[in-house]
Amino acid sequence: MPIRHTEALRGETKKGKEQIELAEGSDLNGWDDDAALTIVGQPHPRLEGSDKVTGRARYASDTRLPDQLFGRILHSPYPHARIRHIDTSAAAALPGVHAVISSADQLDVTFYKEDSPIFASTLRYVGDEVAAVAAESEEIAEDALRYIVVDYEPLPFVTDLT
Repeated sequence: MPIRHTEALRGETKKGKEQIELAEGSDLNGWDDDAALTIVGQPHPRLEGSDKVTGRARYASDTRLPDQLFGRILHSPYPHARIRHIDTSAAAALPGVHAVISSADQLDVTFYKEDSPIFASTLRYVGDEVAAVAAESEEIAEDALRYIVVDYEPLPFVTDLT
């Protein structure tokens, strides 16, 4: 049976505050006020600590799978722009490049919300995604980005909300 408790977090409730209902046997004080606390402010060994400091730790980026591809994204240099034309053919023709996608592919996929299509032809912020490359190595994918030719039409943009 619940009991009415008129103290909240070891202090009296303030005027106008509701009483707190606790299950019978509950205690707001998790430990004695005089208890010596031993966790905060003390060093604690981490299980993975020695692997990290010696360089033996393995991370997701250290994993290589058979036939693994690496991706890179081409980002907009403009805060607001329209893509007049994009040519990804030179990037797609590079040895080791498996795919290049952009707004020219007219993907019907959204990112975040319905009005945020992936690789939209209208770019809304610096860093907005323009195209993506999938290649056999990180270096090839990065190099392929330089072969993508984009004709941007810069549009007016807002720099202040006031």
